[in-house]
Amino acid sequence: MYRLVLWLLVGVPAVLMAQPSAQVIRAEWGAGQTWRDVTQRVQGIIESGRPNFRVDAGGLGTDPLPGTPKTLRVRVRGRNGQVQTFEYRDLDIVELRSWGVSGDRGMAPIARDPRSGYGQGGLRVLSASYGDGRRQNDVTATLNNTIQGNSLSILVANQNLGGDPAPAALKRLDVTYQWLGQTYNVTIPENGWLRLPDATGSSAGDFNPGELRIVQATYGEGARQMDVTARLQSMVQNDRLSFRANNDSMGGDPARGADKRLTVIYDWQGQRYQANVDEDNTITLPRAGDQVVGAAQVREFSGDGVCFYRQAYFQGEAACVRAGQEMPNLAHDGNARFLSVRFFGNVRQVQVWNQPNFNGRPARLQREDPNLSGPMTAIYSVRVN
Repeated sequence: MYRLVLWLLVGVPAVLMAQPSAQVIRAEWGAGQTWRDVTQRVQGIIESGRPNFRVDAGGLGTDPLPGTPKTLRVRVRGRNGQVQTFEYRDLDIVELRSWGVSGDRGMAPIARDPRSGYGQGGLRVLSASYGDGRRQNDVTATLNNTIQGNSLSILVANQNLGGDPAPAALKRLDVTYQWLGQTYNVTIPENGWLRLPDATGSSAGDFNPGELRIVQATYGEGARQMDVTARLQSMVQNDRLSFRANNDSMGGDPARGADKRLTVIYDWQGQRYQANVDEDNTITLPRAGDQVVGAAQVREFSGDGVCFYRQAYFQGEAACVRAGQEMPNLAHDGNARFLSVRFFGNVRQVQVWNQPNFNGRPARLQREDPNLSGPMTAIYSVRVN
């Protein structure tokens, strides 16, 4: 009897106990002769319990070659002891479960189904057409063949989509895709980028204009800066952010020996603000007195108002203004080029000006337009009736 009990206590767990999760051995991001070791950053993402992350400076906390196409290489030792190397391009979405790792350190790899991405719920394009509405090319197979690691990133251009179905016409790509058991629709204009899915697994990437959202955050001195946008957004709780800005809270020292400063661009209650704080001082957001630098940039809107989108067909980020409000300057960065406008709720008309502070030539819009053209693309000031 004793030997039987001992076997049950020792032998059975050896068979039934969950195998250890796969391990990230090394991760590096870069190109050519320039590579940055991001192993600790990737391991930190895993430990945080996040299911995925985007290959960019926000996701990886650094940019070894700004403006240059880069590759993320990750070496993973699987549960069976074998080592695999995964590669991702800029802006790809990395699904941690495809490596067999997760924040709970117990998630097994998902078997790949070649027809629908990684396992049930993987990214799959159901239908895709490229053209001007009348002359169309079916590019469903092309997009599905472009999917790598449950992510898709492609420039909407003739050379990438099998030719020009409508010469001399403005074209668009209409896509219906499936992700995590849900079906989404998205339209991208010619020369725009299709990136599926976004980091939250949503087709719309919704942001409530009333929520605190970190748009951009940099920490450093002069030209020696590090992007801490994602770090700050992860610290937001109940639409509040409060911490002491120093090397520890920012995750590194980009300018050793120098006095550094944290600069934050954030959206709050429909407006965009800029805040600055010197090293070793506490910053609390939102806060009264921060400089208003424009309208909040969102991708969706609820209620009565008007949204001006950066891309045609209501795509990309947008500057939105609620009914009864006015905005003297939509663009904090001086870029007032908007390519489509959409009305929400009971709004019937909006006044716009092509200069800040309601100066320049005025115009009146009385309906939404998916493809603004000519002088109407320069919109600085807005008043919504």
